[in-house]
Formats: sequence, structure tokens, C-alpha cells
Amino acid sequence: MRTKKELSLREYMSKFSDEETCIDYLKEKKWPNGYVCPKCGATEAYYLKTRRRYQCKCSKHQTSVTANTIMHRSHLPLTVWFMAFYFVACDKRGISVVSLAAKADVCYETAWYMLFRIRKAMDKREHQYILAGVLEMDDSYFGAKIKGKRGRTAGNQTVIVAVSKTKAGKPGFLKMQVVENVQRDSVRCFLTENIAQ
Repeated sequence: MRTKKELSLREYMSKFSDEETCIDYLKEKKWPNGYVCPKCGATEAYYLKTRRRYQCKCSKHQTSVTANTIMHRSHLPLTVWFMAFYFVACDKRGISVVSLAAKADVCYETAWYMLFRIRKAMDKREHQYILAGVLEMDDSYFGAKIKGKRGRTAGNQTVIVAVSKTKAGKPGFLKMQVVENVQRDSVRCFLTENIAQ
């Protein structure tokens, strides 16, 4: 559930209008306390504008704001990446490759490549936090109906969903996981992996 106000397309366009603005934003996120050389730890660097890289004054090591990110070694403009982030974040149902290609004005292969990297990063981030506090939990079934089965278990994918709530009762983080069934062992395994003791 969102806790921040959604950025309108107009606000987004004014905030990330060009490459330099995107570079400045990434620099602030990557080095909130100023540049730090990944090789020697020095804090002074030259900015090579033509190459869009930072060169350490001490070790002469060059690095960019996109190094070790999902944009690493990508030749796409940052404005295109940021636009993809915006459209992925704003689509509640999950944006398709075809839709992203049309909205970001890129070919299908490029949209697939970007969406693959974005989804991989989102999945990696999800494993970095666990739920705590007041929780609500339920199960559901998705997918094509299994022949001969009726009711809520007729789908072929069983999913457990848990959401943490704030002190005010508003939804916070959410965890969702495909499980074999909703028997005691499967539920216990989900709880152990995703919820604080």
C-alpha cells in the first residue's frame, strides 16, 4: 500500500526532464554524504562530463552513478530508464512489455530488457525486509481452474498473502508467496521466512 502521494505525470516530467537531472538524483542516492571511490575510499573526484563518469583524484579509478545498479552498462538514456520506473510504479496491475514499449517509445526487446531488470530488482528488494507488528494474513488461488475441482481451491496456484499494519491501522508492507498448499507446514515455513519473531 502506498504511503506517499503518487507523482503526477506532469510533476514527473518537470522533475526528471533531462540527463543531468537524472544523474544528479542518482548521485544523491548513491553517495548521500558525497562521492566515495569504490576502489580506494577516497572522497575527492573529477567529473568527466563527456563520459559522464567520476574519476578519483587518488586512484584515477573511474565510476558512474549507474555502476552496480540495474542500469549498469546500459546505453539507454537515463530519462528512458526513469520513465520506465515511473510507469512500472504507477501501474497497479503490473505493466506489460508491449504497454511499456509504447509508453516509453522503445522497441519491444528494449522494453523486455528493462522490465526484466526492474522486476528482478524489485524481487531482490522484497527479500530484504520482513513483516512485523500487527499482521493480517490470508490465502488465495490463482490460475486456470483445475478440471473437476470446484470452489475457492479450483485454481492451480496457491498463494499466501500477509500485510503488516501501522499503529494507526493503515496497511504497510505486503508479502506474497506461492506455496504448495495451505497446510500447517507450508504456513509455518511462510511465517518463519517472512515474519519477525
